[in-house]
Amino acid sequence: RMLSDPTEFATLDAHRDFRHAVPTPDHFIPALYLAGLAAATKEADSSVLVDDYAYGSLSMTAYTLGLSCPDAAGEGGSSQPPADLPPDGSNI
Repeated sequence: RMLSDPTEFATLDAHRDFRHAVPTPDHFIPALYLAGLAAATKEADSSVLVDDYAYGSLSMTAYTLGLSCPDAAGEGGSSQPPADLPPDGSNI
């Protein structure tokens, strides 16, 4: 919704999967500022800067507003965790 209709971004908390996506709703507060700016500045173009996963389930999307960035070379993404990393050694 951030790219198609930023004014609707604040309604994401009504989505059935919202509670599974973030531990607390305040995780979306920084994105609300960007959604408000994108809605107020109609001529500005919002686009995805980074959209990737780490450790198989942690995801984050970063947006730009009125900024053009060249595409990165290569496949991107994060490296795999070491094979000997114990699960209880993470903060997840």
